[in-house]
This record gives sequence, C-alpha cells and structure tokens, in this order.
Amino acid sequence: MATIFCTPDQYPAVRALVQIGLGPGDIPDSVLDMPPFSPAADQFVLMLLAQQDYPTPPVWTADPNYPAFQIAADYWCASLVAVNFVALTSERFDDYSYTRTAPDYKERAQWLRYQAEAMLLLALGGTEALLGLQPVAFINAPGNYPRYVLPW
Repeated sequence: MATIFCTPDQYPAVRALVQIGLGPGDIPDSVLDMPPFSPAADQFVLMLLAQQDYPTPPVWTADPNYPAFQIAADYWCASLVAVNFVALTSERFDDYSYTRTAPDYKERAQWLRYQAEAMLLLALGGTEALLGLQPVAFINAPGNYPRYVLPW
C-alpha cells in the first residue's frame, strides 16, 4: 500500500521526532515502510478524518490541509517507533563495547500521539475538542504554588 501522508521524504522528520540526530543507519527507511509504522500512521489520519466527516479530495496533495495531515502522520509514526527504539547509554572504543537501555518512551509516545491528534483537530478547526485533550489545571503540581495551563 502506497502511503499518502507519511511518505519517504518525511522519514527524516519522523526520525527527528523520535530523537534529534537519528539517521537512516539508526532507523532505516525499510523499517519505516513496514505496515506497523508509516502505513499505520496514514490509517490513523484517514480514520480521524473519516470520524470528522472530512470530504475525501480527488488528490490529497491538492488539499490545503495536506501539510497539517502530513505532520500529524509524522507524529503518529514517530510515536509508534519511539516505543520500540533503544538508545545507547555508553560506548567504549578500546575493545569495543557498549551499554544500552530501553528508555521509557511510553510517555514520549503518548505526547507524540497527543501532538498528532492536536494537529488534526487544529487543521479541521476543532479547537473545542482540542481543549478536551489537555488538563486545565494542575493543583497538585510540585512547587510552591499551583501550576495552571490556560487555554489559548
């Protein structure tokens, strides 16, 4: 299946969303082409557009919201990659060795999913639904006073 939004020219952006500095040697294009990644990101965007009753244009690239849909797909693809990405924590070059851990990318993936949904809702003019995605106040936040997040 050919991707519509998360295309190979978007793969450097997907890698940068997972972690700045990643290149094709870290996450190959062939991995991002796999169905669980860029095709799944496209399906996510198409599903949300269908839920919003967005009309399907004859050519997606002609749609004025196409760049926003691409960014949303990039965020979603990055969220799918982030939970699987393992980073090196240290390297030793004398008698080469390295250590790596599986960082907690679940929180990062959740944030990326939020960004994907927010981008779509903004593109579709759903600012009221967007406000429902985020908390309005953090009463028990650490610090000397409550932290508040004000709607834009």
